[in-house]
Amino acid sequence: MRRIEAVIFDYGGVLSTTPFAGIAEFERQMGYPEKSLARLLFGAGASPQGPTEAIPDHDWHLLETGRLGLEEFHDRLVARSEAALGQPLDLGVYAQFLEELGVGVHWMMIHRVRELRADGYRTAILTNNIKEWGRYWKGSIPLDLFDVVVDSCEVGLRKPDPAIFRLTCERLARRVGPPGWASRHPRGRPSGGPGRARRHPGVGRRLA
Repeated sequence: MRRIEAVIFDYGGVLSTTPFAGIAEFERQMGYPEKSLARLLFGAGASPQGPTEAIPDHDWHLLETGRLGLEEFHDRLVARSEAALGQPLDLGVYAQFLEELGVGVHWMMIHRVRELRADGYRTAILTNNIKEWGRYWKGSIPLDLFDVVVDSCEVGLRKPDPAIFRLTCERLARRVGPPGWASRHPRGRPSGGPGRARRHPGVGRRLA
């Protein structure tokens, strides 16, 4: 078995909290049908991780791959909102809700990154993100802890497209061997030094 020499982290939901967690609560507060705002934002999958193959041209995917700006995305969102929500979306109200909800850093994960680097691992971030949010999220954590940062809107690819995983691995592989993958989905993560891995209930899955 090949040893793991690098770990790739997601940003939202792993290194940070996620604003998407409050969507259901906002729907309840506004009296929208269940999951209607999530579907309006993200498409039929009602998830920001929705399958690119099934909905290749959804606005959220275009936004995260840098093919659509945030202002135009909002214009399109409002134009579709009444049919989806039963009333027009008030972007000002929604923006205020997100601001109050806030996005915080999971500092225990940042500490874990430091531990992994001290154990000899290389580290990377692979995130589906938006150009207009870049300054904020990149300033929220110490990026110097990561050897590679791959942002979907900068490379024109997004998860779950295998190509963005390959790109991240290729950038890491210039210096290291096979990486692991830490996402917010319950699988496993490497721990205890190079060559060893253990299951963890809260973070990541190994990337083959």
